[in-house]
Amino acid sequence: MFADDAEPQPSASAPAGSPPASAAPRRWLCHCSTPPILLATLEGGNVNLKIRDRYYHIEGVQGRIRAICPKCGQQHTIELGK
Repeated sequence: MFADDAEPQPSASAPAGSPPASAAPRRWLCHCSTPPILLATLEGGNVNLKIRDRYYHIEGVQGRIRAICPKCGQQHTIELGK
């Protein structure tokens, strides 16, 4: 199991005039390839997933989330909202 030590960081700096980085979605990535594989986007306590042609928006998430990269099979873990 692979534990991501830090909460995901924004993938790029926000353009001038945009909301602060804390309000922008953060991308949770696996860096097994170029470009990286997107596992989810995180906005506060919400987790957003895209699986094929469907979008899932999970609200009020606290605790541990685990995801498995669909390309390399590596397991990633992150702690949210404690």
